[in-house]
Parts: sequence; C-alpha cells; structure tokens
Amino acid sequence: STALTLLPSIDCFSHLSVNCATSSLFSSLTSSLDSLCPLTSRPARPSPPQPWLSAVLRATRTSLRAAEQKWKRTKLPAALELYRSLLSTFSSSLTSAKKSY
Repeated sequence: STALTLLPSIDCFSHLSVNCATSSLFSSLTSSLDSLCPLTSRPARPSPPQPWLSAVLRATRTSLRAAEQKWKRTKLPAALELYRSLLSTFSSSLTSAKKSY
C-alpha cells in the first residue's frame, strides 16, 4: 500500500520514459521493502577454539574436501575410492589428535 502511494499515477507513468519509469518503480519498491523488512546486522558467533586441529590436519581436510567435490562432479568409482581413503585417514588422524590433546 505504501508502494502504491509512492508511485506516480497511471497517466503520468505512461508519459515517462522507460528508464525513468523503471527507476521510479525500483525506488518505491526498495523503500517499501526497507520499511517492511529493514536490514539488521548481527555479530558473528565466535567459533570455539580447536587446538587439536594442526596445520597437517587442515591440509588433509582440504584435500579431503577437494576429493569429495571431484567425486560429486565426476561420479567415478576411482574418485569415490580416493575420497573414502582420505576420509578414513582424516577421521582416524582427527580422533587420535583429539585423544592426545
């Protein structure tokens, strides 16, 4: 309803250029959206510290994710085997790192 009051009348709209009419419509819709659902910002939640996650584990996780993406993209059995192998290695390394910490 507020968007309709901000728009020019239909008679005026027909005499406007396309760019001007588009700009008018865009600005009225933008102001209506800003009044109905204004942008708010929230602070990012801090992630809990993970001291057991070493540089080696991070590199292993990166290669694991790359292998997963390759398998999803190609659906090749060899890519799936590589992904499963890296997943097993990463899981066991992560478990042992958490236990030793």
